Amino acid sequence: MILQILVSGLTSGAIYALIALGFVLIYKSTEIVNFAQGELVMIGAYFALLYASFHMPYYFIFLFAAISAFIVGILINNLVCRPLIKAQHLSVVIATFALSFLIRSLIRLIWGSQYYSFASPFAEKTYKFGDLVISPQNFWITVISLIIMLIFYLFFKFTKTGKSMFATAQNQEAASLMGISISKVFMLIWGISSGLAAISGILLSPISAISPYMGIIAIKAFAAAVLGGFNSLPGAVIGGFLLGIIENISAIYISSAYKDILAFLVLIVVLVFKPAGILGTETIRRA
Repeated sequence: MILQILVSGLTSGAIYALIALGFVLIYKSTEIVNFAQGELVMIGAYFALLYASFHMPYYFIFLFAAISAFIVGILINNLVCRPLIKAQHLSVVIATFALSFLIRSLIRLIWGSQYYSFASPFAEKTYKFGDLVISPQNFWITVISLIIMLIFYLFFKFTKTGKSMFATAQNQEAASLMGISISKVFMLIWGISSGLAAISGILLSPISAISPYMGIIAIKAFAAAVLGGFNSLPGAVIGGFLLGIIENISAIYISSAYKDILAFLVLIVVLVFKPAGILGTETIRRA
């Protein structure tokens, strides 16, 4: 029983982890909390719906939707964030908050407020491993998410561009002195962050109705990022999986009615008792 609950929690945890990675990546590099991250999740789902209308195979839908969202992230950086680069961080945060409303409104104008379904590309037959039963959707969502996270890790660990982005996230001034183009890195960071959020939306599409309000899931991912440590990329992954597992355990042993408010409870508890999160580090600001 407990194993079944843990495995089920990994699916939602994988989605939270992908979105949380986007939150943390932008914050580590720019110290900006992107309040439009949930709308980028939604954009991924709508791109998947758009490309599905052309009767493309799922892997093409997945690839094209992710690339489209990557381009959207670059546009956000170039049109919104770069013009505000010398402004206070609060101004940029407010701009992302306004951007979230703008994106949602544009989606409603184009697609309407109705709910759309996305046909599952996975087989209907469940997978059985002894007493453990896993639906194809949950299995492949978890597997694909883990593969994306592995690619993400290898990119930062072994590629020159990834190392430049990691160096910028650690120390902008030092990275600039090393000859790294900060503006280029910021552009890539917004693109990748948008792509990660969109992939979450694409993976959610077969199991969740597509609507202008599906980006609300980013609130839980935000809580996951805080739980793991808002300035730690590994912490974002750990926080995502932990929150997913905690949610499923509480739904079974307490009540499913509390499942959706648990993320907020976790957020409050972490902020009160361990503001830096599990793997996060406290930063000291000197006047």
